[in-house]
Amino acid sequence: MPNLHCYTVGHVFGEIRPAKPTRRWMDEFPGRHPYRCLPLAIGNAFGWEILCPFDIEIEYNGGPDNEDMKIRAADGREDISHLALANFTRGILTLHTGYQFHTEPGWRLLATGPFNYPRDGMSPLTGVIETDWLPYPFTMNWQLTRPGVFTFTKGEPYCHILPVPANFLNDFDLQIYCLEDNPPLLKEQLAFADSRTEFMAQVAEGDAEAIKQAWQRFYFRGELPTGSKAPEDVHVSKLRLNSPVDLRGETPPPITDPAPKSVTKKKAQAKPAKSETTTISVEDIGKYRAITNADHADFVYMEEFLNQEQCQTLLDAAERNRHRANYVREQGIESRTLSSKALPASERTALSIMQQARLIAAQAVGTWFGIEGSLCDTGLRIVQRSATSFSPGWSREPSGEPGKSPEWLFAGLIFLNQGYEGGQTYLLEEKIRIPAKSGLFIAFEGDRYKNLVMSPVTSGEMLILPINFTNDAEYIDELAALIY
Repeated sequence: MPNLHCYTVGHVFGEIRPAKPTRRWMDEFPGRHPYRCLPLAIGNAFGWEILCPFDIEIEYNGGPDNEDMKIRAADGREDISHLALANFTRGILTLHTGYQFHTEPGWRLLATGPFNYPRDGMSPLTGVIETDWLPYPFTMNWQLTRPGVFTFTKGEPYCHILPVPANFLNDFDLQIYCLEDNPPLLKEQLAFADSRTEFMAQVAEGDAEAIKQAWQRFYFRGELPTGSKAPEDVHVSKLRLNSPVDLRGETPPPITDPAPKSVTKKKAQAKPAKSETTTISVEDIGKYRAITNADHADFVYMEEFLNQEQCQTLLDAAERNRHRANYVREQGIESRTLSSKALPASERTALSIMQQARLIAAQAVGTWFGIEGSLCDTGLRIVQRSATSFSPGWSREPSGEPGKSPEWLFAGLIFLNQGYEGGQTYLLEEKIRIPAKSGLFIAFEGDRYKNLVMSPVTSGEMLILPINFTNDAEYIDELAALIY
């Protein structure tokens, strides 16, 4: 778990607390209506606040010089400059935080005013500070936008801090499409619009049940009008952060978590589509034939589904987090399973790639098999196998009957690496061998997945990213609990 070390500097410093989810202006609305906007309420609590240690008053005449701003402590104390001063001219109020912050390698600290906390005549200035190496404190600054008298009262937040990964924005490519380019998303959007229009019409017509309901709660519950649900590890309806622990007088432990690698811009992911060619190469390996293109076949086969840079990012993340993986030995399979939930926030790039893979895989599977409606994956995890067996009976019960996994309508694998020995992938009935290639994605109908086997990995380590799908809501929560 990442740590943020907060070192007190001097004798004037305010309390740090988790940001409060409430706001006075939201409370004053009839029925506290703004709290129905979940993104707004989560935004309120998204970080920590530094509170003013005593009452201060700022008088500003609108001039450009530091002398045009007068700052006083309400109780007359003379050490006011340890908290507030005019330092940058032109109506900028500078407030010391009273702390030197130290984040883990690869983390920065965003500092600004409290979120969703408007103030008349004052606007907070926002900065992102490289606190993983900076050996001195930063200040919080407010721009006064008009002449007047302004106050900060004791216990009022004046600075909001939020740890953010370093350079993570470099990984984003903004890609603009027409909504019609994504039929599954268009279908969900239209379903939401239709549901909203119908609900508002019912309210306008005086429908008692609609009026009692007052508002639709799809987003609040993490649901869609079509019945699909957001993954459990994605949707948040309440945010409560840890309170600081006072360890003054103790020696802080060294921060040793590895920093995330610097991110380089990657190529835009191509849309999933069937290949234009039907060429296959046949390799004589006994009774199995090796395929390099499966456009003719009735399963998904997509080379370079992930590019080499993306695969390497996942491999590096798996190596750095081996200690977080769960060891599993079951029916001849030995593996380490590293779930997305076990990855720390510093692995944001790897998590982003996994999320991107799950979305594009769902679209590819839905398009290939002509599925109407939403597909939900049953968990994201990287599986590491070494010197293990993946036998034909792995998916069967001890009696020899097929394994019980009817909830998997579709099952898929993304191969992340090469260079190991063994680990060949076969479809028994079709007598097909699928050569492992980094970035290759294959997906089958669930029942057919029981016909897929892998030979033992005899040397090295094989890493794959399984992605399995269902559209049966009865299984989603249960499976997520089991797989994650």
